[in-house]
Amino acid sequence: MTGMSSPTQVDGRTRRRRHLPIAITLTGTVLLFLVGLLTGYASHDGLSHLAADPETIDETTWTFSSILARNAGVALSLYTGTISLGLTTIITLPVLGLYIGATARIGIESVGWWAVAGSAGWYVGPEFLGCLIAAAGGLYPLVSASLPFDSEVPRWKRYLQAAPGSLLLLSLSVGLIILGAGIEILVIDS
Repeated sequence: MTGMSSPTQVDGRTRRRRHLPIAITLTGTVLLFLVGLLTGYASHDGLSHLAADPETIDETTWTFSSILARNAGVALSLYTGTISLGLTTIITLPVLGLYIGATARIGIESVGWWAVAGSAGWYVGPEFLGCLIAAAGGLYPLVSASLPFDSEVPRWKRYLQAAPGSLLLLSLSVGLIILGAGIEILVIDS
């Protein structure tokens, strides 16, 4: 009986293996985004001249539904990795990071860190987190199918079996994006 594993050891290993795909997915998602974000921020020195002059700002009327539509569209584009074997998410996520990094740089150079954080800090967290979780949902089936566990189950089947977890991530993402849009419209209206 010395060569056998105890049931708790097997259950512990199985539990860790079950959580490994989501841990790898979330880590990879954050890293892909950070590469884009830091590159966008660092590669745009001296962009404050591109900031809008307050006299020429387009008076766009933001509503809850327009903010929600904009952010939900971004999240859904990040989630499309579920139908493209992760490819669209792998491409779109760093590009989003580039855009956000460059935009943050322009804002910080124009009005300063505290002004940017004070105006956008309330809603940016839920919106960004919602987008990152949508991206994780787009990558989760690919990661689940790529890991060497359950070799008796074909990869295509593991990819499909990850759909419920992927949809759960999308649901969480949508909730955060709705929250962020609600906070954003409150900040804009105040």
